[in-house]
Amino acid sequence: MNNDASSQIKKPDDIPGTVPLLQYRANADSNLSKWIEAIQPFLESLFGHLASFIATDKYYEPKAPKPPAIPWTNTTDPGYINRTIEKANATEYAKELAKIEADKPKMWGEIEKHMSAESKAQVKLNADYSKLKRDHDVLGLWRLIKQVHRTQAGKLNVADASLDALTNYYTIKQKETENIVQFKDRLLAAVERVKTADPTKAPPEEEQARKFTKSLDPRKFNRLILECEQNEAKYEKTLAGALQQASLEKRLEGHTLVPCDQMIKTGGHFAGATLSESGETIKLSRR
Repeated sequence: MNNDASSQIKKPDDIPGTVPLLQYRANADSNLSKWIEAIQPFLESLFGHLASFIATDKYYEPKAPKPPAIPWTNTTDPGYINRTIEKANATEYAKELAKIEADKPKMWGEIEKHMSAESKAQVKLNADYSKLKRDHDVLGLWRLIKQVHRTQAGKLNVADASLDALTNYYTIKQKETENIVQFKDRLLAAVERVKTADPTKAPPEEEQARKFTKSLDPRKFNRLILECEQNEAKYEKTLAGALQQASLEKRLEGHTLVPCDQMIKTGGHFAGATLSESGETIKLSRR
């Protein structure tokens, strides 16, 4: 094999879609950012909601089923249908809680599997490690990993949590798989994370509303995004207003107006034409 050919062979860590080993080097920069970027979608694909703490810095809490204000009786529920549904919902909720707890040690193992021996050794030196492992507190492990690998010469950069939260907020975008309400909730979680790290840097609501509109999926909301960019007066002043504005966006599918938020991806793109407020068909750019 000649030198040119061998130089083109990619190391495993350089191959897109692979997770590199997290490296620890005393008094030197680590590959932490690259590692987080690679391992986050990997962990999300394996553990779903449990891995959401990577973005929110808190555990996901499934919504508990709400019991009726007045318990069902044989008079109000003669066919036992509502009570059966209530029982099924409670069972599913319990299953989801159990799965999250069962997945914590599994996720712990997957994280450590992608850490070098030096990285694991440094994390285990922390006094909190044993208790975190005993409690299967994988969020605590995640925080500890970031703390250890962002320490230079034994001193933790106190501005790091703030920088991390702001970076998460400003890079957040609507995912192809989430609707606008889910995206709004994720944006709010990012805002809360900034407030927790540094309340003085929390974005005001008007900026949150702009961020929401600018970060919508451009394949669905191309017209709204362009319209606001060209006329800033179109931006809503509140996040609730921006959510309402996006919910009113529609596209023409055949002879039917369909809310953009309900567009279904077909063959790699979202088919349909967008209508302006006057009803005029707008040709969408492809980007």
